[in-house]
Amino acid sequence: KAEYEAAKAELQAKLVAIVDPEINDYVLENLTTQLSFAKKNGLDGVMFAFNGKSSSHMTSAQLAEYNMQQAVFLGAASDWHKRNPGLSYDFLGYPQNVTRLDLLDEFRTIFIRQGLDATNGDQFDFYYTQAMTQGVPAERLGMVSVFPVTDNSADDKTGYLTDGTLAIHALTKFASSSKIAAVGVYNIQRDYFSAPADNFRNLRDLIQTVNPSIQ
Repeated sequence: KAEYEAAKAELQAKLVAIVDPEINDYVLENLTTQLSFAKKNGLDGVMFAFNGKSSSHMTSAQLAEYNMQQAVFLGAASDWHKRNPGLSYDFLGYPQNVTRLDLLDEFRTIFIRQGLDATNGDQFDFYYTQAMTQGVPAERLGMVSVFPVTDNSADDKTGYLTDGTLAIHALTKFASSSKIAAVGVYNIQRDYFSAPADNFRNLRDLIQTVNPSIQ
């Protein structure tokens, strides 16, 4: 949508006479192109990211437009899934901003993107409960967090909570006390074996918590 509006604004600024294409057609065309790379590149699956926005203060006209665009994007995702049943199919975003929960029915896991914004451990529980309150089944919910950027000393915020503890530790604690279906961690590729952040050990502990080895 942002690309569409930027391109439209640029053309209008140049006073170019254009036939304004339907944004839904634009979204579908570009999404189809992106999804074509899944099979071409031998990917195991696709994660559809949809943040959306709160509809609580929308006018009826705004809500109608929002619902239509939401249905176009997530409907295209569903269509792709039906044609590619062998590939994994997950959602990443804010499920409370999806006004039609049936559009989430086919996703294997619904990852709660808000986990990236957590500033204290209690917020994982809050985001989890909020998603369930919206009607999303607990057994299909996933939570995400992030590792520190250990190869960039200038970034001392990413991967840490406000009290200085690692977000990954808070996620592990949360996972041990909830029925979360899955977890996801950003920045694993950043200095994976770095001693200061101990990313390897922390990730192993998280995996063991969510999916314990058979003793």
